[in-house]
Amino acid sequence: MNTFIRKSALGVLTILVFLALAEIVMRVFGVGEWVPEIDVDDNVSRALSRGWLKEDRKLLWRMKDCDAGCEEIRAVHPDNPRVTDASESKKVLCLGDSCTFFARSGKPYSVLLENLLKPAHHVQVLNASVPGYTSTQGLAWLQSELLQYKPDIVTVYFGWNDHWLARAVTDREYMERLKLSPIRIVRLVRALAGQTVHIGGEPDSRLRRVTLEEYQHNLEHICRLVASSGAQCILITAPGIEVEATQNKLISRGHITKYDDYMETHESYNKAVRRLAEKGLNVIDLAASFNDVPDIQSLLTGDGIHLSDRGHARAAEALLSVIASKALLD
Repeated sequence: MNTFIRKSALGVLTILVFLALAEIVMRVFGVGEWVPEIDVDDNVSRALSRGWLKEDRKLLWRMKDCDAGCEEIRAVHPDNPRVTDASESKKVLCLGDSCTFFARSGKPYSVLLENLLKPAHHVQVLNASVPGYTSTQGLAWLQSELLQYKPDIVTVYFGWNDHWLARAVTDREYMERLKLSPIRIVRLVRALAGQTVHIGGEPDSRLRRVTLEEYQHNLEHICRLVASSGAQCILITAPGIEVEATQNKLISRGHITKYDDYMETHESYNKAVRRLAEKGLNVIDLAASFNDVPDIQSLLTGDGIHLSDRGHARAAEALLSVIASKALLD
C-alpha cells in the first residue's frame, strides 16, 4: 500500500512539474496569451485600432494614452493616474461614457462644473468616463480602481450603450467568462476544445448589452459602493431625441434592428433611473429637463444622443443646483 501511495504521489508530482514547466515555456514564448475578441461600434473600433483605447481583460477596453485633450478634461485612467492636488479639499468623480467624455467644441460638463464650484469650494472634478462604456463596465471600474481617489461625490451618467443589442452574451456574462482562468495552459486547452471566449458575429435581438433589470441593479450597486465610502452619489438620466440618420446608423452597426423603437427602449432605461429616486437616491432628471426646452435640438449634437456645448452647460448647472441645494460638499 505504501509503495502504491508513493508511486501515486510521485506521478501526481511529475504531472504538476510538467504543467508548471509547460506554463513557464508558454509565457516565455508568448503562447496562449489572452486576446479578447470585441465586437463594438465604429467609434470604439476606430479608437482601438488607433491606440486611443486598448483591450482589457477586466473591463473589455479602457483608455490608453492621455493626450492633451484628455489632460484638459482631467480624465482618469490607470495608465495615466490622475495626481490630485492636495490643496483641493474636495473631489467630484464623473462616471460615464462618451456623453460625459466628449464635448463638441467647448468643455464637457465635468470641467464646467469645476469652474462653477470653485468660487465657493476647493474642488477638483475628475472625468472618469470611457467611450462605449455601459453601467456594467462603470461598476467594475469603480469597484477595482476609482474609489482610491476618495471622491466626495460621484455622478453617474449611463444608458445608451446599455440598451444596444448584445452579441451572443451580455456584458456581465462576457466579463465573467474572461475571469475563468489566468493559467495559459488552461486557456490553450479550452481553445482546442472550441470553448474560446467570443462575442462577435450578428447581434442577438433578444439580448441587450445590459438588461433593464441589471441596469437598475448596477446603478443601485454603484450608489451603495459610493455611500459605503462616505461619498454622495448622483444619478443622471440621459437626454435624447429620435433622429432618422442616427436610427439608420444604429441599424447598420447592429445596435438595433429595423423593428426597434430605440427611443422607447431608451425611455424605459431612464424610467429605471427615476424609480431609484423613489428609493431615496439623488437623481437629476436631465432628460425631462431637456424635453421642457422648446429648442431641445440645440442641447444635443446632430445624432440626438450626445450633448452639445449648450447641453453640457445645462448639465453642469443642474449638478451645481443639486450639490448646492443638498449641501453635498459642506
